[in-house]
Amino acid sequence: MLALGGGPAFEAVAIATLAEFLGSSVEIDVWIADYEAAWLPTAAAVHRAVEACRGPDCGGALRVRFVHADVTRPLDDEANGALTAVVSSGVDLVLCAYVLVETAQLSRANEWCCLREISARLASQPRACHLLAIDSTHRVWPEVMQNLGHGAKGRVSACMPRHPINRKVCLLARIGAAAALHDDAAARATSSSCHATRGASEPRDAAEEPTGSGATDASAAYFHASCDF
Repeated sequence: MLALGGGPAFEAVAIATLAEFLGSSVEIDVWIADYEAAWLPTAAAVHRAVEACRGPDCGGALRVRFVHADVTRPLDDEANGALTAVVSSGVDLVLCAYVLVETAQLSRANEWCCLREISARLASQPRACHLLAIDSTHRVWPEVMQNLGHGAKGRVSACMPRHPINRKVCLLARIGAAAALHDDAAARATSSSCHATRGASEPRDAAEEPTGSGATDASAAYFHASCDF
């Protein structure tokens, strides 16, 4: 698992807790990639705390490693040497928790090059990789999906589930080892959602709430017309 902007390694807590809950014996490697090296002692402390709390029946090992990365720079940039090595070694899950919005202005100025190049490498893996993004706003998801698709040459599918409590829209994407999106699905997931007539923050009638299997479909999410935040 690769946590972009993972800082204090809370993603390791989440994945270890989930593995224990499911009774999984799989060994877990968590790579924390962050620009701020000052997070390293905190990440190490969190890892020690998780290990201290894990029971004897927790199954496989949990390994947490910290690497320097700058998600606003190209993957082949000197600052991203360690990140490149991690991505090239194979990744099953990428987590982007509260990092894509914070870095969007600089990423946009560089045409989201890091995200595109990560997507391209993940799409070349023999197995699919999933990317889960959560943030303070969903307004960048169309941009993110467009650039993931560009990097993976269309080998990306996605849904945008809405949190049942706070109603925030997350992004869950599958990269590689899958057929490309059809044009109509791609439009729903990216460009069409940018031109919705109203924003997600506006009230919705109960009759408009998505239900059933379509509740997590990209077309059920509403977006502001502007990508500003």
